[in-house]
Amino acid sequence: MEHRVIVTADDFGACDYIDNGIKEAIKKGVVSCVSAFINFEPRKSSHPYGKYQGSVKAIQQLLHEVQTSPEYARNRKIRVGLHFNFHAGTPVFPFENKIRSLLLNKRVDGKRIFKNIEKFNPDKVVEREFIKELHAQYSKFFNRLGFAPDHFSSHFPVIFMTPHFFDLVCELAKPLKIPIRNPFLIWQTKNDSKNSANRDALSEAKKFFKKKSKTKEIGLKRAIKMIDTLDDTLLSSWKNKNIRSLKKHGIPFPDYTNCHLYGNGTDAAAADNIMNHLLSFHPEVYKKQASRPVVTEVITHVGLGRINPAKIPNGIDPSYFTGRKEELSLVGSSPVLRKRKLYSYKEVFA
Repeated sequence: MEHRVIVTADDFGACDYIDNGIKEAIKKGVVSCVSAFINFEPRKSSHPYGKYQGSVKAIQQLLHEVQTSPEYARNRKIRVGLHFNFHAGTPVFPFENKIRSLLLNKRVDGKRIFKNIEKFNPDKVVEREFIKELHAQYSKFFNRLGFAPDHFSSHFPVIFMTPHFFDLVCELAKPLKIPIRNPFLIWQTKNDSKNSANRDALSEAKKFFKKKSKTKEIGLKRAIKMIDTLDDTLLSSWKNKNIRSLKKHGIPFPDYTNCHLYGNGTDAAAADNIMNHLLSFHPEVYKKQASRPVVTEVITHVGLGRINPAKIPNGIDPSYFTGRKEELSLVGSSPVLRKRKLYSYKEVFA
């Protein structure tokens, strides 16, 4: 049974540090997809977050370099998906008063900003406001770049984990025939269930699923930070609803998705062991998928260069910026990835 692997670099289009790391990973041939923000506008040097060309120009420049620079000769087929964003920077939808449930009162350079993940509560988001921003981000991507996204994903998976909002994403994707990331089915290393971080994540996630708003927010804040260690059986109710939604709308999606943060103290040997586990054959799974290839998506978070912590946009976690550089080193040199043929969503699901 064939096993096809997608390796996606998340968070392109927010700042040069992340963009440069992703470009380096593409040059090394260990990334086949980029999941890009579209909502970051050009910034002048006087902006609180520092100078930046903006998401659209950054994507255009990347695609131009990939096609013309000899540095990208081994990876000319890179694809760009839309990384829906409701937690970082400012919204695309132009009328702030019509999407208030998504925003803080705080302004940066005159514009209201999205609620950080710690402040975000799905129960308080107004559906029509979510739809406005969702469609505005897709329209900007398509109209400014001139092509449809390779896939849909989400910055922090809380929107994709919430069945009601996830179904709205599916309704947008269906007529466009755009694949969607699967945020639930996560391969784990053998000892994850015994890991103390995993136990903490499970404990906090249980609080999150209670109806009391305070414990819900506390649980969300901590559980999201450790989402790569969560046992998907805990999320079975939401997972099943979301999988049904994908199937109802006929939307293709990977069988497995992994979001391990390799920069959190992982050494090269451990990284290779994790990769081998992720990409190895699992007969009990392959038997169920006999009619088609099994698809695994590996998500990376990389960075390269110097960064001023004071210049990081809101909603982009500053605590992992050193980790991004370490992750680039580990993933970029991974013999497991370098030996495999990597696919984009479009290639897998064409």
